Amino acid sequence: MTTNGDVKSHSPTRSLPQKVAQQLMVDLTDRSIPGAFLYMVVWLAIVLPSMTYFGAEHRLQIILDLTCVVMGAALFRLLLLMYLQKHLHRIPPERGELLITLSVIVSSLAWGLSVAYLFSLNRFQ
Repeated sequence: MTTNGDVKSHSPTRSLPQKVAQQLMVDLTDRSIPGAFLYMVVWLAIVLPSMTYFGAEHRLQIILDLTCVVMGAALFRLLLLMYLQKHLHRIPPERGELLITLSVIVSSLAWGLSVAYLFSLNRFQ
């Protein structure tokens, strides 16, 4: 502060749009981490109560494989988001956005392809 009460003007190292984009990535990363956990819990909430159905010998291996796929995608997303959260101040917002989008695509593909595969099998009709 100056002697007359005015705030000193510091030359910002980043422009306002860059700061907004950076804050958007921080907020998006922080809010996405609980979602990655939620996807794992939801899959287990769907599969575990139905183990009398899914656990039948001719279905069990498929469910275990798909559980690995969904959990692997969720873990990939979680680790990527945690990496971003830790290093976001050094990553350009465009790259952060790309990595977040990649994590969403991987997770969505795991869920979508798993469900589509289950629907296509006669054993699950």
